[in-house]
Amino acid sequence: MAINKCKAISVKSGKVVYGFYFNVEFKDGSKKHFILEDGSDAAKDRTLAEVQVEVKGETVCQFTGKYDHVGNEVYDHDIVRDGWDRQMVIIYSEDHMAWKFEAISKTNFDEAWAWEWFRDESPRISVYVTGNSRFPTS
Repeated sequence: MAINKCKAISVKSGKVVYGFYFNVEFKDGSKKHFILEDGSDAAKDRTLAEVQVEVKGETVCQFTGKYDHVGNEVYDHDIVRDGWDRQMVIIYSEDHMAWKFEAISKTNFDEAWAWEWFRDESPRISVYVTGNSRFPTS
């Protein structure tokens, strides 16, 4: 996963946090995952330890650079619904270095590459974000 804007669930609060993702690997092989929250600034009399939020590594989702039809940011593993009422999960394929949609409702496909949706210079795509497959529903 490229390092850029991400979202994940905070270990401490259980809430979704947004920002710059990084992880630290220790000599014993264990890792801790962190997000520097949007708007945090370590240079303004605050240390890195004060502005980083530890997050659950399995919940880290990368921003796609696109927005849904109403302006919500679209992230890796977001569940989206299109104009034909099909539900899909958007996933980044490391093997193909491309975004794809995986169907989670009855559709005429199991998966579809998102090149057609993402090649346009427009920041918006014709879907609506309805959830995220890595985040529990409440």
